Parts: sequence; C-alpha cells; structure tokens
Amino acid sequence: MTNSSACVVTIPDPEKWMRIVAGISEPIETVARILEAGGVALLPTDTVYGLACHPDHSEAADRIYALKRRPQSAKLPVLMGSKKTPVMLWLELPERAEKLLESRYMPGALTLVLGTDPWRSVSWLKWREEVAIRIPDHEWLRSLLGRTGPLLATSANAHGMPTPETINPILAQLGWSPDIIVDGGSIGVIPSTIVNCRKTPIAIEREWIVTASEIMKIAID
Repeated sequence: MTNSSACVVTIPDPEKWMRIVAGISEPIETVARILEAGGVALLPTDTVYGLACHPDHSEAADRIYALKRRPQSAKLPVLMGSKKTPVMLWLELPERAEKLLESRYMPGALTLVLGTDPWRSVSWLKWREEVAIRIPDHEWLRSLLGRTGPLLATSANAHGMPTPETINPILAQLGWSPDIIVDGGSIGVIPSTIVNCRKTPIAIEREWIVTASEIMKIAID
C-alpha cells in the first residue's frame, strides 16, 4: 500500500515542464524545499525514473535504501546539474575523465566513476573512495539540480528488479511512497553506460546506449 500523503506534481508535456498544477506555480521550488528538508523524491530523468535525496540528509539516503531494499554497500550515485558544479573540485579527474566530461555524451546517459579527494571532500563524501556521477540530459531536472546542488539518486525500482516506465507500477513495486512524486509521464528505460575512470585502462562496468568502442575512442584520442 502506498502512502497517499505524498505530494504529486504532474508534468504532462516534456516540452513545457513548468506548469501550474493544483495551485503550485513553481514545481521546482516545491520539490527543492522538500529535498532540502530531508525528503525523498521520485523524479523523471532522461534515462529512467529515479529516487533522489539531498546529500546533507543521511537519513533520507537511508530511506532510499529501505524503499529499494538495496544493500548499504551499494553506494548511491550523484546527479549534477553541470560540469561546473563545485563538487567536481573534490573529485580526482584524470585526463581520460576530462575528455569524457567534455564529450557529446555529457549531459546524457553516461555515468563516470571517479576517485574522491579525502582531504578536501565535503562531509558526505569523506568516507567514500569513489563516486559515480552523471549529468542528466533533462532540462527540468538540471534546473532542479541548479537550485538544490548535487543530489544522491538511483533508479526507482526494488533492488534487482527492472525499473517500470510509469509512476503507478513504480509505487506498486516499491510498496510505499516517497515524499514527493514528479510525474513526467512514460519514460522508456535507457540505463546509462558506466565507466570507471579510476582504473587504467578505464573499465566499462555497464555498456548500454553509449558503446564501449565510442568510450575508448574518446578517452584515448
């Protein structure tokens, strides 16, 4: 049974993200306030629906793990609004990673695993040797990230299960609801390609829409 008290913001037209819904004239601000207060959001992305929380709220991250039945050893990736996000200052960026960041796949369905700098990292990265980052090719979501800063985010599915394309099957799979739901309609499931830039040579940990051959061409050239 889902939690009916969750706030729902409907986004019916991907070309017109901002719309007054149920008296809410600024959905981004609504979502941002809930995240900054320690809430968990169900959000549309360019690849799949995701569960997101603000990294300053560890209890919200714990709720995501609980929603997904995901082991705590599987650290949550980070969504960023741009390559100039300050968190980049706390990550190790070898030349191969810089090339991928500057490629046509950023923003897009490409996730980079980067090392952290333990001496300079913000508190929520202190105990992580590496972090997976992605910049979504999704205007509304990047606007939200510009307002909130980086968010911890992962696919909106029970651990080990496929991610449904629409909200209701997601909620049925999770078993209960996050604090706010942003309904972006049906989203075809396109998982990102994951590239571990800490390894030499780089390692393709998951190959999807961005092929391994294209990754190697960019990173080596």
